[in-house]
Amino acid sequence: MNRIAMFAALAFGLTALGEEPKKEEAPKVPTGVFTKTAGDFEITWTFQKDNKLAFLMKNTDSGDGVKIANTYTVAKDGVVEMTVEKAEKIGDFPVQPPKGSKYGFKLAMKGKKLVISDLTGDDTDGAKEVVEGEYTKEEKKDK
Repeated sequence: MNRIAMFAALAFGLTALGEEPKKEEAPKVPTGVFTKTAGDFEITWTFQKDNKLAFLMKNTDSGDGVKIANTYTVAKDGVVEMTVEKAEKIGDFPVQPPKGSKYGFKLAMKGKKLVISDLTGDDTDGAKEVVEGEYTKEEKKDK
């Protein structure tokens, strides 16, 4: 290798070593309350600080439902991974996931709408059609 080629290779290598790699960060998760109605159900997600996420699914006719407290992490591709901390059955609702159950979904913002897709996890049969979709952010009400 001639000296000029060797110098160029060395200089390029040192320049590349001196650059810090760009960190790819996970998408920002919105805070607040997001709701939607799907058939006879009203579904509410409450994104809180400290990676806490509350989920409420309630039948609008009977009032039966489930309230779930979760912790979550967000991957770089926008996938939210949740772990159930506590679940509370409301009325005669047939599902109450045990503590430690794992769930996931793809999260995206579309304007002011929260979009949930690709629901995965323990016992999600039949839940995808109800849970996935667009949610509207609830505006804070003056007291």
